[in-house]
This record gives sequence, structure tokens and C-alpha cells, in this order.
Amino acid sequence: MKQMIKIRTKCILLAGLVGSAFCCYNLLLNDEAKRSIDDGIKSIERAYREVKGALDEKYGVVMEDDQELPNVAATKKEWETLGY
Repeated sequence: MKQMIKIRTKCILLAGLVGSAFCCYNLLLNDEAKRSIDDGIKSIERAYREVKGALDEKYGVVMEDDQELPNVAATKKEWETLGY
């Protein structure tokens, strides 16, 4: 029961924080500040994608689609026999 109260309290606090941030963004910031925040978010997203791509290449996480896996071919065959 205590754990549920803790979770509920955290959810309420998070909702309040998100609501406050949303109101501040819409009401207190001018267009230039909003544009600056949006540019910062896009910059962070771009950097994340570059780092993720570099790590995927280094560790071989990216799988090339040269050949289908056996289970994919079998699943496609099953769907074809069912009429799809």
C-alpha cells in the first residue's frame, strides 16, 4: 500500500511539473526564445542520432538486409498459404 502511495505521489508531482513547464513555455516565452529551445532540442536529437549511428557501426548492431532470415521466409510462406 505504501508503494502505491509513493507511485501516486510521484505521478502527481510529474504531472504538475509537466503542466507548469507547458504553461511557462506557452505563456512566458516569446517566439525567439521558443525557436531557440526548439533549435537546441533538434541539435541534441541530431547529436544523439550521430552517436548512436557511430556506436551501432562500431559494435555491429546494425543488421544488413542482404538475406532474409529463415524464420521470416517461413512466416511469409505461412501467410501465403493462408491467403494473405
